Amino acid sequence: MTEQIDPQELAVMETRTSTLEAAIDALQVLDADSYAVAGTMLSEINENIRFVQGKMAPIVSAAHIAHKEAKKLENDSVNPAKALKLKINVKISDYLIEQARLCKIEEDKARVIAEAKAKLERERIEAEAEKVLDAGNTEQAEELLVEAETVVPEPVFVAKTVEKKVFVGGGSMNEIVGLEVILPESVEDIKAACKGVAMGMLPIDSVTFKTAILKSHAKNNRLTGKHHGVTFKETRKASIRRDV
Repeated sequence: MTEQIDPQELAVMETRTSTLEAAIDALQVLDADSYAVAGTMLSEINENIRFVQGKMAPIVSAAHIAHKEAKKLENDSVNPAKALKLKINVKISDYLIEQARLCKIEEDKARVIAEAKAKLERERIEAEAEKVLDAGNTEQAEELLVEAETVVPEPVFVAKTVEKKVFVGGGSMNEIVGLEVILPESVEDIKAACKGVAMGMLPIDSVTFKTAILKSHAKNNRLTGKHHGVTFKETRKASIRRDV
């Protein structure tokens, strides 16, 4: 079995860590001496971390190697099947998209017919209202005009060619209608998207700011303070270099 941390060593470290925590809570770094004391504490903490990591490194490494080998074995067995799954899913998706396109064409045709029928009916009622008005019956003419305004196209329904549920193997297959989001790539589209976020037309949660890229940009251009809504604040910390 790979070497692990001795329980007594661990107990000593835990006690020292507790002591350090109390000392750190009480410490105020106000001058050169207290700054050096803080550095000594930081150095000791670093040593404790290195000690634990050094003891655990062989165990962690062995676990990583075992995990890597297991994942390779899994991928070697599963990836060919996944490739076949992707291939057949593309064929199924193409079929469903084509059937939806054909169905929409039929729906559009039926909608045009329904709107034409509704228009003819409105025109018929309006013509009747005009005859009634010519005969001097104003009240009945107004009623007919109101009736004409209420005429709307009949609902359009076209039977779908794809069954809602198809039984396959030990289960069933259903069509799922989803939505693909294609992110902006051109400068114009990116500007339009940012404008949409600023105006509240797109959710601000859909935008992710990458601090590493912004930090690199600020360093390269020596930026500090606020620029285009982003604040670049200088930070300072101490670094402990271990003497060899």
